[in-house]
Amino acid sequence: MTDDASAGTGPAAFEAVLYPNQPPPTSSLVLLVVAVASVAVGMSIGFYLAGAWPVSGFVGLELGLLIAALLWTRRGARYREHVRLDDTGLHVRAIAGNRVLRAWRFEPYWVRVGLEPVRHGERVLQLSAHGRTLTLGRFLTSAERCDFAAALNRALGRYRENSG
Repeated sequence: MTDDASAGTGPAAFEAVLYPNQPPPTSSLVLLVVAVASVAVGMSIGFYLAGAWPVSGFVGLELGLLIAALLWTRRGARYREHVRLDDTGLHVRAIAGNRVLRAWRFEPYWVRVGLEPVRHGERVLQLSAHGRTLTLGRFLTSAERCDFAAALNRALGRYRENSG
């Protein structure tokens, strides 16, 4: 495995983009925040009139935390992993938005795709070569990891047969 920011320009024998579940559209999130804020303001007024005015501050804090969590989720959904097998090797790029965070290149003849157990019933998808390991698709379900590993193993097998 080597760090390499450039992927080959030839035709790809295999190409996939892994990404987490996407959040709802912005308009739906705005509608959700407005609905929750309306209920929160109504509750705050009720508590204030009942003499429990400190509750209003906590309701506002909860609303602020909800908004922060929604923004954090939207930001995390911009992350993706691009996997490409072509005539120059197996390339993996970690991308956030329009920025490449990290890029790796594996020699297709040496790379091994594995599903390694981490805890009861849970396995992680790993690419390994020459004693170095890269974990992919942490955000995928177990079934998606298995499907991806099988597809990549088939593509690597075809690549090795055709090139050798």
